Amino acid sequence: MKRMVILLSLVGVILGSGVASQVWLHNYTLELKQQMEQLSYSAGLGEEVQTELRAIYSDWEAYQKRLGATIREENLNEVEKHMKRAELLTRMTDQQEIRQELVMELMEAADAAEELWQKEKISLQNIL
Repeated sequence: MKRMVILLSLVGVILGSGVASQVWLHNYTLELKQQMEQLSYSAGLGEEVQTELRAIYSDWEAYQKRLGATIREENLNEVEKHMKRAELLTRMTDQQEIRQELVMELMEAADAAEELWQKEKISLQNIL
């Protein structure tokens, strides 16, 4: 009987940590998506977004080290690719077509953050 209690406790801890990890990932990717959409809106209005984007990107790099232990690298690379490209565009001259490209790249980063959650959430489709 003691073994059964110990085994069930271990299963409960594993399940609980998995659920907590999923909740944290969902909250983080939702927040990242909202930040990228807000930056995209601000960039579309002609505001300077380079400082905010750099701050978000530095946070992303810190979280990416933690996320890399549990999430497939190609999913992380997709978000990072769009964020790096957007950061590069913020350093270019302030022309209308570059600003439009920046807006689109920030929206792509937002979509990639949402896709990151969709690809990593626990579901039968992702398990198989």
